[in-house]
Amino acid sequence: MCDWKATPTCHFEFVFAEFPKTYLRDHGELYRADGLRSMLRRAVLRAGIDRRDVSFHTLRHSFATRLVAANVDIKTVSAILGHSTPRMLLERYAHESEVRKRSALAANPGTVGYSWAHRVGPSRKRGSRRKNLLRKGWWTAGGSNSRPPRCERGALPTELAAHEANSDCNTLGQVPSIARLGVLTGGGDAPGLNAVLRAVVKSASNSGIQVIGLEDSFDGLIEPNRSRVITPRDVTGILRLGGTILGTTNRGNPFAYPVATSEGVHDYSDRVVDMFHKMGLDALVVIGGDGTLAIAHEFCRRGVPIVGVPKTIDNDIVGTTNCFGFDTAVDFATDAIDRLHTTAEAHHRLMVVEVMGRYAGWIALYAGVAGGADAILIPEIPFDIDLVAERLCARDRWGAKFSIVVVAEGAHPIGGTASLIERAHEGFAERLGGIGAQVCEALAAATKKETRSVVLGHLQRGGAPTSFDRVLATRFGGKAVELVKRGEFGTMVAYDPPDIISRRLEEVVGRTKTVPLDSDLLLTAKALGIAFGD
Repeated sequence: MCDWKATPTCHFEFVFAEFPKTYLRDHGELYRADGLRSMLRRAVLRAGIDRRDVSFHTLRHSFATRLVAANVDIKTVSAILGHSTPRMLLERYAHESEVRKRSALAANPGTVGYSWAHRVGPSRKRGSRRKNLLRKGWWTAGGSNSRPPRCERGALPTELAAHEANSDCNTLGQVPSIARLGVLTGGGDAPGLNAVLRAVVKSASNSGIQVIGLEDSFDGLIEPNRSRVITPRDVTGILRLGGTILGTTNRGNPFAYPVATSEGVHDYSDRVVDMFHKMGLDALVVIGGDGTLAIAHEFCRRGVPIVGVPKTIDNDIVGTTNCFGFDTAVDFATDAIDRLHTTAEAHHRLMVVEVMGRYAGWIALYAGVAGGADAILIPEIPFDIDLVAERLCARDRWGAKFSIVVVAEGAHPIGGTASLIERAHEGFAERLGGIGAQVCEALAAATKKETRSVVLGHLQRGGAPTSFDRVLATRFGGKAVELVKRGEFGTMVAYDPPDIISRRLEEVVGRTKTVPLDSDLLLTAKALGIAFGD
């Protein structure tokens, strides 16, 4: 007999030997945790073991592990354990069960798995129940021994196992045409990326699709060790987190230059296509901005089935009203402007706030209006610094001794160009910035007032996403998986209030959504007296 204290894994051996007979004779009791507890307690007493030496939690865990190893369906395991089992433990069982099931199917496409039927003798009704169960198909080809319909109350939560498409729970349903789905995040990071990944993984897993996470954008398709399987357990708790668990990069366009790998020098784009097929991927979800989506479109033209998810805090992607990350960036910029109001008023200063947005003024416009700015300079309206100074001096004359000026990083004066920190080179996009300091210096000379400039920079990309961005990102991820399942590739999910729709990538890439000059918010801001330098 096993040493119960020294060898916990032996606790269930004698119980498990009797389990098939008990399962077919009295399976209803086993679907409740108290039924399993009673059975294990009786077995412990029969073995003459002191109950104080046995942990029911450990016993139940070992018992479930043995069931999974025997290819017992994970929903049956869940029903036996009861809903008191920790979710993380069930997720592990689900993952182990799925891995074993896929391995068995790969080895033998026919009827595989562990069947209780061949181990069971006649029941109390001389085998009638056994025959009925087998005739109903509760043991099916492919290694699935799902529960009878009346046991549905013990099913796993929806995020842990895919439910059958019909009301009968005898089989696992049709094998999806998409078995392995790749997902990557590219370009600059934005709050809500993890929310999209979470939605993609959970939606795909519930449909029986395995998700492969590719690290650092398309770089994850260069080397095999830069990808990993992502399960619902891996995305638990990331909804509220900024950044991306897969990593990202905004450089290294695969169509721009060759890249050296451990196997020699390969063209990046050819390598990506080759690795896509070598890894056995059936489709790819690409989450990124205008640059990443343009790359995705090129790969789509080369035969890679892709669905895009728009991502940018700049909100400059054509075809979608909003991108996740934009609301969070505006919220942070608005809070910063609110804080600057107090110090500007205390010292009678002009405060210039430079925000992101590249060649679109969405962040500056929304944050400026929300924060009560006195002047907003955006790329869509080249400004005259003298007109801006005149409006600010007028405020000073009627008693407002301070002013707030919001400047988009892509703004430029009439006849001028955008201010650059670094020009584009070798796959790197040009870096905008410095216009805030230039405006601050010009206004100080024109108004003779003390001025200060603040650059919010990458603070707008960090932190937890707002509730709006979390919901939008989740809807984007769910819709992307839906498009993959329907085979609608070469598309991008988009927000067309109140719906999430799809748009063709060729209608989106190569274009920038800027602030229309007849935008209602822009006209409202002008009506309020906010200066735009025109």
